[in-house]
Amino acid sequence: MDERHEAELLDAIEIWTRAIRRDPRDVTARKARGAAFAELGNFERASRDFAKALRLDPSPLIRYYRGLDYLRMGEPGMAIAEFTNALVLDPGFLEAVEHRADAFRVLHDEARAALDDRQARRIRRRQARTRLVVETAQQDAREVPLKTA
Repeated sequence: MDERHEAELLDAIEIWTRAIRRDPRDVTARKARGAAFAELGNFERASRDFAKALRLDPSPLIRYYRGLDYLRMGEPGMAIAEFTNALVLDPGFLEAVEHRADAFRVLHDEARAALDDRQARRIRRRQARTRLVVETAQQDAREVPLKTA
């Protein structure tokens, strides 16, 4: 990471810290500050922000971010738990499945990693079908002539 980017992240952390001081329940600021700390490699501080954000808003995205932090900290078991929690809340969360497979590989659990790989392929196919249906509907809507009175 270059010095300029690091300085930008530190400035952003200061801004989000002020926002949190003004409103300790500001989930957005906590998530953003946690992500910035993670990008700087300060996973402990990131994890604290994500933990507080989870208490305020138990979203799958925050669980996912915590899982990434645990994976980066070399704690694949904790990462698997967080990715699994994210998937309980959002079973179609592709990135959580993919990173959980990575965590299983770190633990040399190839069987579970393969199961997650298959689940990720199913999610990708379902997302592709959904995109196709939406695009077809949008195309059909553009082609239907408007009736005038």
